[in-house]
Amino acid sequence: MIKKRYIFFVLSFVLVLSIWASFVIVTDDSSTTLQSKNISVLLPRPQDTTFALDNSLNNDITTVDYYVKTDDTFFVICQKLKIKNKLCQSLIVNKKTGKYFKILSINELLSFVYKKNKLIKIKQKLNSFDSLTVNIDDDYVFNVIIDTQTKDTRPYFAQGVIDNNFYSAAITNGIDHNIINQFADIFGWQIDFTVDTRKGHRFSVLYEKIYSKGIYKETGRILAGEYKTKNKAYRAVLYRQSVDKFGYFTVDGKALKKAFMRYPLEFTRISSNFNLKRRHPLWGTVRPHKGVDYAAKTGTEIKSTADGKIILQKWVKGYGKTVVVQHGGNISTLYAHMSNYAKGIKKNTKVRQGQIIGYVGQTGWATGPHLHYEFRVNLKHKDPVTVPLPKIISIVNFDIKDFKKQTASLISQLKILSNSVSSTHE
Repeated sequence: MIKKRYIFFVLSFVLVLSIWASFVIVTDDSSTTLQSKNISVLLPRPQDTTFALDNSLNNDITTVDYYVKTDDTFFVICQKLKIKNKLCQSLIVNKKTGKYFKILSINELLSFVYKKNKLIKIKQKLNSFDSLTVNIDDDYVFNVIIDTQTKDTRPYFAQGVIDNNFYSAAITNGIDHNIINQFADIFGWQIDFTVDTRKGHRFSVLYEKIYSKGIYKETGRILAGEYKTKNKAYRAVLYRQSVDKFGYFTVDGKALKKAFMRYPLEFTRISSNFNLKRRHPLWGTVRPHKGVDYAAKTGTEIKSTADGKIILQKWVKGYGKTVVVQHGGNISTLYAHMSNYAKGIKKNTKVRQGQIIGYVGQTGWATGPHLHYEFRVNLKHKDPVTVPLPKIISIVNFDIKDFKKQTASLISQLKILSNSVSSTHE
């Protein structure tokens, strides 16, 4: 009896031990399985490993991105990046590359590509569609490549009603700075946007939006525009005589372009008017203010208000970085307090109306970033806002029949869109 109980006890113990052991084994197996799954996630896949190896093979290629700062020249940038003087000078004097590097714009991006610490190429974004690549070989022979993207131009319509001022109304209605500036230039001799706008005035604009590969890039030119006051409507339409010759006209064919633009920079506010008895903000004494000050952000583009030739480009006491443009025989304009000059702007250079000549800053005696603009007739200072306007510039051999044929569709579109959209807001 005792033996039977003993045998039963032993068998029971073995059975319990077996169950416990099997449970432990299953638990361990499950744990191992989970652990192996975690490892499989963390380990790179074959293609990832190949990618890493490719990177390791090319890790001697590095790119240094440099944004141009105030007072930077290409030579100064080369010194900062420790590029050899001989290579830098070769890039500047070379006919193929020099025109891109001699004068740079603030915030312009230059990308320097190195292989094993040796400069092999420089990349530069010229505009929204064109990119420059300069490949450099061991003998300082340069291969220049310009990559140009295809353009797709589409018409776009916008309009607004002025509540406070034209600028804020245009921004509220999604119109960008380029179109605002063009609109102010086109109608600038009929409407002074700094003082003539009133609450309730309406404006409409038909303009280009430019795409590349389905991606929006930038706005183009205004095709047609309208500005309505309480008693009068001003309309303008683009007429192209050729690829390079174009202008804006009234709907009956009268040219709107004047010998001078109203504003030397994108539409902004006047921070200080022409005043021969103004008290100077720095010195506290009465000193004549022989121009107009336009408040704008540092780096804002400054444009020549008319065709002419640069007769001065240098630092002038009080004015800081200054440009003076001679227009014809008796008119000159002055642009002061610049942060920098634009590409190619130097003494004796010819400039066209609307060409960028520099960028807003606060060099010289200035309490903040702005453009000081002067208008001189026979060396005598005139108020740029009230000076009598020069005669209209017209297109040579203007053909009224061709004008009507080319612009009829644009005028019709502007009227239909303006009326239909305006009626929905009545």
